[in-house]
Amino acid sequence: MKKSIICAVSCFLCLLTAVNTSLICASAAGDDRYGRYQEMDNMQILSLSHGSTDAAIKASVGHIYIPAGTYVITEPIVLNSGNLVGAGMDKTVIIADFEDPKQPIVLAGYKTSISNIQLRYKDGLVTGKENRGERVGIFTGNTMTLQKGASIKNVKLTNVGTGFYSPGDILSSQLGIEQAGTEEDKELSAVCYSAAFENIVVDNFSFAGIDFTTHSRTGNVFDNIYLSSDKYACESAFVFKGGESETSISLLTVADTRAVTPVVFEAANALDIDALALRNVSLIDKKKSAYVYWNESSGKIGHFSINQMQVESLQTLFEIDSSRLHTGGYNYMQYLRIERFTLSAVRNMTYANNFTYFRRSAGETTPFYVTVNEYYYDADLIEREVFRSFPTSDKNLIYTKKGQISTEGSTALRPSVRLCPFYTEYKDTTLGKTVVWTGEEWK
Repeated sequence: MKKSIICAVSCFLCLLTAVNTSLICASAAGDDRYGRYQEMDNMQILSLSHGSTDAAIKASVGHIYIPAGTYVITEPIVLNSGNLVGAGMDKTVIIADFEDPKQPIVLAGYKTSISNIQLRYKDGLVTGKENRGERVGIFTGNTMTLQKGASIKNVKLTNVGTGFYSPGDILSSQLGIEQAGTEEDKELSAVCYSAAFENIVVDNFSFAGIDFTTHSRTGNVFDNIYLSSDKYACESAFVFKGGESETSISLLTVADTRAVTPVVFEAANALDIDALALRNVSLIDKKKSAYVYWNESSGKIGHFSINQMQVESLQTLFEIDSSRLHTGGYNYMQYLRIERFTLSAVRNMTYANNFTYFRRSAGETTPFYVTVNEYYYDADLIEREVFRSFPTSDKNLIYTKKGQISTEGSTALRPSVRLCPFYTEYKDTTLGKTVVWTGEEWK
């Protein structure tokens, strides 16, 4: 007969339903392997047997520790604060076996903390044809949205449709969840703000790694986010769309992924991105496609790097769209500032006709401001001139400065051609003065 044990610290109430009886329970007077968790008041420690179990894990408010092992759940984990903690992202593995593709593995509401755990769907449930909001790993909300110091750390989501999903306010029925009460009671909120996401891995996703598509969010922090999907062709790896502002991203890596548009920023203001790296990323539509879509947005990228990629004709690294200059009476200063722009092992530049680094969408008439302070590339002799020319579509793109390989050096090291269609300064140490590219020569 199946047995499982749920141990409450205060009363040690155990409900048996698991096969393996070698279960781990902690108490205030016992084993200290769980550190501070055994000292908390009103704490729940959920200990399941190693191996597969068909028990559903449920918690509303409490602190749940799940030891190393693999567990199968048949209902979503619902959290409204408290902690869900495992033994490590590759040690504690939760497998969701839900028929309804709208049900997320976890609904994380209010001030929830999730750490050191892996979430995934049972093999065969993710088909590669998922739409937005289907086979979600973590839905960032419940009766209250994920907010105010909530934390998701050292978590891996794999074999999912979408890793993290923040769609705004939706009805519980849209997540395949029956919720009693009034229509207001049935509404779930996922307008995530002031939450931290740290050391996150999302791989093998069929729609999106992170999909934050809602009307407004502020102050979220992303630190060391790694998104990769070479199993499925996806819509996007990373999407911020619909009023994201004052967001900090210390490192976002998209690797080994085939997508329609790998990275999307739309209506995202005052973005602060330390590093955005694309490695071995390809576009599903090889023509007229963009690796990064930057629409009605503003912010800074400290280091934007492209590595191990083959570009095609008519593609662009940044598609810039900014048709809406004001909304609700507010004017937005739309700009993109990149401190360091690096390309390494980028192939086919010579043969990719009309390939650009930056391109405006068709029909754009309003100005957009781009700053690139430093520009580095690694190219062979055949493609070096293409890299030097810094190919862009200059229609209504105003460059306050375009970076160059070197801002100073000897006359012998001075570039032989201009690096941008505007004046570029070079401090010539041989001449002992700064020279300026006039469009035809250095003077």
